[in-house]
Amino acid sequence: MAWCLCGCVHHDANAGREAEVMLPKLRMLITGPTAMLLTNLAGFQSECVISLADANGLPRNYSGRLFARGAKLRLDTVSGKAKAASTLAFGVIWDATSNRGYVFSDALQGYAVLAGSDRFTNFLTSVAGQPEKMDGHVVDNAEVTAIGLGSQIMVLQLKRAQDLGNLPLQIRQPDEPNSFTLRLVKIQTVVPPEEIFLPPDGFTKYESETAMLEELVARQHNVFESKPEGARTREGPGDLEGQHRNDSNGPH
Repeated sequence: MAWCLCGCVHHDANAGREAEVMLPKLRMLITGPTAMLLTNLAGFQSECVISLADANGLPRNYSGRLFARGAKLRLDTVSGKAKAASTLAFGVIWDATSNRGYVFSDALQGYAVLAGSDRFTNFLTSVAGQPEKMDGHVVDNAEVTAIGLGSQIMVLQLKRAQDLGNLPLQIRQPDEPNSFTLRLVKIQTVVPPEEIFLPPDGFTKYESETAMLEELVARQHNVFESKPEGARTREGPGDLEGQHRNDSNGPH
């Protein structure tokens, strides 16, 4: 029993440090060239699964929901691990036209402004092989080379749904150290409301993404340092260990 308690405490105490690795990768995923590839439709919403490389280069999976309205995207994500879910519940909102957006943390009830992401302006696409079926859609296998203003190059492997305006059902970036895979499931071709692309009501504004992460790690550390042995739960506002609330009815 003591071994189980210590194991859970160690696992949850590391959630803040995992967030330091996860959030920048998540932000890069949604504000990079993928933003242009996900805005072919007037709007849609879907569930998604994201695989990101952790600090050791090993894949770690996260679940989430993706919303698109024109050039605007919103990604809400949590870890698949129940005890760390609240600490790792983040959202990224991005406007590919204005090159600005927000990142927010459920655990902190806070957000920070994002701006100045590297712009990718040229996309070279090649298609290989025969169309195939994926989740009831006919998809092709495409490779997209995205070229940025600063001569940056990113190669993405896509599975594009031909009946959804070539919307990628899967985007994979295989190159380390920022490799990722984004998979969309249960896609609904509806236009989400405009208001969900703003920071959640009542959230505190932080100076930057870094300041928000530092506060999250500090709080997570203080929560576990202040608890007596054998009493590793906490309830009430600001709970970093509580179960992530059910988002099945939509975002904040």
